[in-house]
Amino acid sequence: MALSLLVAAACGGGSSGGSSAGATSSSSSPRMELISSATKTRDAGSARFAMRMSVSANSVKVMTMTGTGVTGFRPPAAQIAIRFSGDQALGAVNGMTMTERVVDGAVYIQSPLFAGLTGSGKQWVKVDLGDLGAGGPTDLGTGQSDPTKMLDYLRGLSSGVTRVGSDDVRGVQATHYHAETSLQKVLASLPASQRRSFEAIVKSYGSASIPIDIWVDGDGRIVRMVTATSLDVNGQSVQSDVQVDYFDFGVPVDVTAPPAGQVADLGGLGNTLGAS
Repeated sequence: MALSLLVAAACGGGSSGGSSAGATSSSSSPRMELISSATKTRDAGSARFAMRMSVSANSVKVMTMTGTGVTGFRPPAAQIAIRFSGDQALGAVNGMTMTERVVDGAVYIQSPLFAGLTGSGKQWVKVDLGDLGAGGPTDLGTGQSDPTKMLDYLRGLSSGVTRVGSDDVRGVQATHYHAETSLQKVLASLPASQRRSFEAIVKSYGSASIPIDIWVDGDGRIVRMVTATSLDVNGQSVQSDVQVDYFDFGVPVDVTAPPAGQVADLGGLGNTLGAS
């Protein structure tokens, strides 16, 4: 499960370096302001990002993942370096680093652990984005390389958007918004081919909605997203808290797939990752 959460979260972003005050209008609604920010962020083309994800089981923190990277919104492309830390029970995972690249519709993940898991000695594995549901509703609560995809769901599936106030995000004043996204509305919006697998995810959540906090800078771009989700996993309550900051908008993005000879064939393991 940690790996599938990681893949979803690791493609995500960082805070803004642009303007000095959050862009709001007294005549516009918070919901419309967020819709506008989705367009303006997407138009920026790319950004650097920093993410932090903590995982707790029964209120005890067991793992933290931190990472930095760069992401392009159109076409989707990203690269991130991640470090794991946490309980000693994690064994080899504690202190481990991972590299991920999103390019050409696939996620490439590099870790020494894969050399043993695949039996090939190769540290790179490949997972198709379609198998992970990347860009779909399962990204809610885990973060995504393109923050505008999250807002695409908020357009029609939010049960309410409120303007909270103004905060400093990496030295930039940004307007803070809060929204609640109904999982049942997300489920109802899906095509039949995706609905069955997402139903199992909905049942495992500890609530019927996912809270999302979003910060928007004075240029109308998303500079921070924070989500908190609770899942029931084998009888344990697992809490996931994710913060992703976006900054340096418009930065060049050059991501290439690793050489084919260095990438292991996942076989059955690929199906496991895609279904996790």
